[in-house]
This record gives sequence, C-alpha cells and structure tokens, in this order.
Amino acid sequence: MPKSSILRIGAAGLAIAGLTVPLVACSSEPATTSPDLAEQTIEVWTRSDETAAVNYEAIFEAFTEATGIKVDYVPDPDLATRLQTAAAAGDLPDLVINDASSLGSYQTQGLLVKVDSSTVDPDGLVGEELWESVVGIDGETYGVPYSRHVIGAGIRTDWLESLGLEEPTTLEEFTEVASAFSAEDPDGDGQDNSDGWSVALSSESGYAAWWTAPFIWSYGGDLVTDNGDGTYTSAILDDATVEGVEAAKQLVCTEPRVVQADAITATTGKAADLFYSGGAGIYSMGPWQMKGLDTNVGAENWTVVAPASGPEGTQALAEGENVYLMAGSEVPVAQLALAEFLVSAEGQKIGMTAGDVPSVRLSVNSTLDAGEVRDDERWANIQEIYEESGHAFPSAIDFAPIRSAAGETLNATYADCSSDVAAQLASLDDAVTEILDEQGVLG
Repeated sequence: MPKSSILRIGAAGLAIAGLTVPLVACSSEPATTSPDLAEQTIEVWTRSDETAAVNYEAIFEAFTEATGIKVDYVPDPDLATRLQTAAAAGDLPDLVINDASSLGSYQTQGLLVKVDSSTVDPDGLVGEELWESVVGIDGETYGVPYSRHVIGAGIRTDWLESLGLEEPTTLEEFTEVASAFSAEDPDGDGQDNSDGWSVALSSESGYAAWWTAPFIWSYGGDLVTDNGDGTYTSAILDDATVEGVEAAKQLVCTEPRVVQADAITATTGKAADLFYSGGAGIYSMGPWQMKGLDTNVGAENWTVVAPASGPEGTQALAEGENVYLMAGSEVPVAQLALAEFLVSAEGQKIGMTAGDVPSVRLSVNSTLDAGEVRDDERWANIQEIYEESGHAFPSAIDFAPIRSAAGETLNATYADCSSDVAAQLASLDDAVTEILDEQGVLG
C-alpha cells in the first residue's frame, strides 16, 4: 500500500493499513492529530542469530512498507544480557520479542507497559486463552502473544519400518521402540552404533527439568501449583510428581540402556546433533529444528508424534514468544502499530514462511493453520499436539530459577540410578518454596 494512503486520523484513533490503533492516553498529542509516522523509528530487539533474523527483517520491511514507520532492528542471541545492561542504563528498546517465559521476570522488574488486548487485537483473532497467558501476577496484561509451539517426539519412520514397528503412544511403547532401535540395527549397516532415545539431561539451563516435565504432567503432577489468587505453592512432593519422576528415571536407567551414553551431560544441542547425524531414533524436538532434520535425515525418513502418554494422558511442553512493549518508549503509537501488525494475518504469515527459520511456529492468529500454510502434515501434527496436549510452565512468575533448581536435582537423580527419588525431591521442595517466598508469591 502506498504510504500516501495509509494515514487516517480521527478522534476514534489511528488507522494504519487497516490497523486500528487508538492514541494512547498518555500521549501529548491532541486526539485529532497524530505524529508524522513516516518520521518515526521504532527500535526492536529479538533473541536471534543472523539466520533467524532474516525472517524478522522480512516482517519489518512489510511493516515499514505499510505504515512508513522505520524499524531499527537489533538481533542478538544473548538478548538476556543485552536487555539487563540496557535496563541498568535506563536505555531500553521500544519493543522486544522474546520467550513467553520472560514475562514474569520483565514485569516484576518494571520493564513493561500494560497492554489493552482490544487495541492490539480489535477483531478478536487471538484466542482468549492466549491473552490469558500474558497476564501478570497482578492480573494486568503485559505482553502480546506472538508465536506458540510444542515439543513433540521426533521419530525415525524408516527405522520403524525396517523393524516392523508401529508409532508408539504410551511410555511402555516408547521404551520398547527405543530398546529395539538400540539393539536391533535399525539402519541396517551391520554395526552396533544406534541409540534408542537421544535425551538432554544436563543440569545446564534446567535441561533435565525441560525433558522431565511432560512425564510429571502425564502422571498428574507438577512443579508448582497455581492457587488462583496470585500465589503459588510447591508441588514437588505430591505423590503424582514423585511417580512421574520415577517413571522418567526408570526410562533413563533401564538395562540395557536405551538412552545415549552421555545423556547426563548432554545439552539440547548435543542431543539434537546425535539425532541429526542418524545416531538415535527418538528425540524431543522443537519445530524450529525441522529444516535441519530434513537436511540431515531426509524429510521422508522421520515424523513428529505426541510425547509418551501416562496415566493422565499425553502432556507436551508448550512454549512460545511474546511481543513486549517496553517502558519509557517515546513512540507509543508506533509500538502499538507494530504489535498489531505482528499478530495480523499478514505479519504472522510472513513470520511462518520467510527465510529458513520461522519466527512464528504456530500462529496466534485464528485465521491461519500451520499445516495448511506450510502444506506439511508434520506441522499439522505439531498444531494438533499443541491444541490437544500443550502444557506450559507458568509465566506470571519468574520460573527460570525454579526450572534451574529442578534441573540440578533431576540431573543428580538420574546420574545415580540407585538414588531415592522422594529423598532427592525433598531438597528441591525446600528450594522451590524458598524461591516462591523470595518472589512474594508463596501461598
């Protein structure tokens, strides 16, 4: 759309290429006037490397084309450090796109401004449950849902076929398939060089907790309990949580082993490399890894299925990214305009298709379907797993220290197959309770 046709100002608000953005209450501009948007520049940061940045660059180019608002874009894989440095210096960007799990930390630090969902999503195309996921501990909305995904189980279909096996669903079936992959030469090379299940159990970054959570949930347990009144309590010693950890430990410690030899020290990157290289038949994967798998394994040789089900059904770790409007911005109208564009069908579709690494995995816009946009049944599988089994860590609190503490305890539990799970978890229960108390949310 030509820039000359995009600006229409009235008392009701600002219409930008079909985006209705009311003027913010704190603006010094009269209600019947508007800043010259073509003269505005909005600074945006994302947690991205150069390859992933290509996708965002395509989105921001389309946004500038539609609105005239320029984007000063800064991708940084170490966004957390950059942002904390900027916060200390009082020099925040205008907008950040980062993990949904960052909301609690950002909000308690006072880095965010509140968001009116009806302003950013006037047509109600972002689901109510997604808007609920960006509510802070005080009950106010502090982010805009941008992308969601779920961790599924990548599995070698060619290995299943070679051994005459069916896709597994239960934990028992997953264990049987992994055992066969490890023992029966599924790649047919005549060598004993295949592992059943490539897992990341390192204590680094809470990886062991990340892998274990779906087992805990599938047994009806959890790490923390949301009391529904802004407070939380530890769920570590609940019987169901202990049972879930015991089931995960049994998988890790079964003999003969079905996980790789270095599982206890493996990060997600190292575990992924083993799956990419054809060294294992099952891996808990995120959809951003799909192109890498297609390149290394072959699209025809693998698929994604739901994680192993337990007594309470299937539970898959759901994650995502939010748009955060940062406090102190001098371009609040541009902030809102970009946020609305990012969740529009146009912005979301570019985010799903541009470049090699999509910034939008599963669209938050109800008009878009992952499988249809990409014409790929595996993406349809991921969307189905998310909709039927997705389970996220709480985002209203700062969950990072809880995940880190859980990762350390679970790593130690798996490293010693003779360990007493309940005894190991007792110390974690104390740690989680202390963390919740320090955050002022202990119920």
